[in-house]
Amino acid sequence: MIGLRIARIQPPHHWHLDAIQQTFSHGIKKLIIGIGSSDKSHTPDNPFSAQERHHMIQIFLDQHNLSQHTEIYQLPDFPDDAQRLQHIADKLPAFTHIISDNPQVTDLFPDRHIIQPENRILIRASDIRQAIIDQNHTIINQFLSPEIIHYLQEIDAHNRLTKNTTIS
Repeated sequence: MIGLRIARIQPPHHWHLDAIQQTFSHGIKKLIIGIGSSDKSHTPDNPFSAQERHHMIQIFLDQHNLSQHTEIYQLPDFPDDAQRLQHIADKLPAFTHIISDNPQVTDLFPDRHIIQPENRILIRASDIRQAIIDQNHTIINQFLSPEIIHYLQEIDAHNRLTKNTTIS
């Protein structure tokens, strides 16, 4: 069984890890991670480039020994669902399951099995981005791995996010 999880992942945090681990507990043998909105960057909602997100996801997967069971692809936004689905069909390997709790994603694939990870870690990436702006190290350290924190420091995420303070 091969699953597809589409998410913007800005930045990867402990909920993403929990969702991935839940996916494998459902019998998924290979997980395709689609970086959503990969064509957008340096905005309040999408502050990191697709390459930066790919790099952070790879760090995250490597540190949790999940790389051998995953593949990462970039998924740009499209003006309509038909184009989005055609891009996915053309660019991604075949998959049997959708891993998402987002109806916008699950509704695109009525012919696939849906796995909805339970949200056991109540944090959103926008909350983490706000914590980076506020330099709230309690939240940052609670929900981000040290390797991701280090990478965010390397790319000066605080200053980038501070320039765009409207986070949603």
